[in-house]
Amino acid sequence: MVRYGMTLGYSLSKAKWFLVVKGLTTLVGTLLVGRVNDKALKYGKIKLINLTVCVMFGIFSFLCSFVESFPLIIVYMALIGLVDGVWWAAYPVLVVEITFGYHSTEAFGLANLVIAFARLPGPPFLGWVFDITGDFRYVLYFMFVIPMIAAVLFAISSRVKVEKYFSLAEKSNARKTDVESSEVREDVSHCFLDDLAIAGALPYYETSV
Repeated sequence: MVRYGMTLGYSLSKAKWFLVVKGLTTLVGTLLVGRVNDKALKYGKIKLINLTVCVMFGIFSFLCSFVESFPLIIVYMALIGLVDGVWWAAYPVLVVEITFGYHSTEAFGLANLVIAFARLPGPPFLGWVFDITGDFRYVLYFMFVIPMIAAVLFAISSRVKVEKYFSLAEKSNARKTDVESSEVREDVSHCFLDDLAIAGALPYYETSV
């Protein structure tokens, strides 16, 4: 985006504020979304958050292709920073939700490997697009298309039927239910035996030391 600002006639010292603003809002987005992720994981909505983030990133990038005003580009970078922060904060929780809490560490490592290889050719490719076309808007068009493809894949994956395992929240609730049921059965059993002893159906022994 600094290069884009320079092609619009802004100096390097002025265009650098695009990255400064993005970095600050990325930090803010990462810090604020933690509590939201906890609630979303409880109700199985992490994937919806990531899908929404992809759509917003694509839409913002597409709208930015029509913008040349410095303040509006600053607003765009601020919004992109927030979206980016939310994504990186929700992404580890997404791995936990997809794996239902099983082998999430291994899955997180594999996902990081795939993301690293996917991100590696990104900047050179977008730079090549700019060098070929001489118009940064085509770069923004790619930044619109790629997140939208990711959003479509998220939507499709939400419809895929897989073998059902308990999620972390469901396992916690199941354990709580089992404990409560066990306590109820134990109380009922004790009451039943006491009633039999009182009625004389069971021998009652009184011991003294």
